[in-house]
Amino acid sequence: MSTTTKLVFLFGLFFLIYGYICRFFDFYVFWDSKYFGWLGVISGLLLFLIDVRMARVRQKQNIFFVRIMVAVIVIFLALEGSAIVWLKTSNAYDEATGSIRSNQEIKDELGDVRGFSIIPGISIIDILNAPSSETLTFVITVRGERAYKEMEITIGRNGPVEWGVSSIKPI
Repeated sequence: MSTTTKLVFLFGLFFLIYGYICRFFDFYVFWDSKYFGWLGVISGLLLFLIDVRMARVRQKQNIFFVRIMVAVIVIFLALEGSAIVWLKTSNAYDEATGSIRSNQEIKDELGDVRGFSIIPGISIIDILNAPSSETLTFVITVRGERAYKEMEITIGRNGPVEWGVSSIKPI
């Protein structure tokens, strides 16, 4: 295993653990590290498989299953990335964030809303079911002046391609 692979995987684990510890102890610094940690762990796994592929090629061994696993991870990352870009540019996301910003209960609990997470949390199952499903659920972190909170947002179809906010609830 190459040094780069080890570093990417270890940084991913560090960010992942840090993200969960921040949530557990209500430490309000870099809550997005959880999502970056998952990205680092998956990228480390991808780099590991690429290292395995190179070693197997040097030894003239079969690389079919390694190629399949690399393809699955690349497709997974592409689906997640495109879903996040689609979501962040959708009217439903703008409507949800606007609704959160104007919600008085959230303002009382968190203070004025300063921003939202860089990467919304979306399940791969929800992404795959989105074209045929009537709803899509994702999680965003709301950063307030006094505290942070994760909110689960469900959006539903208003038409064939238009989505609107169905519900917003704290986790």
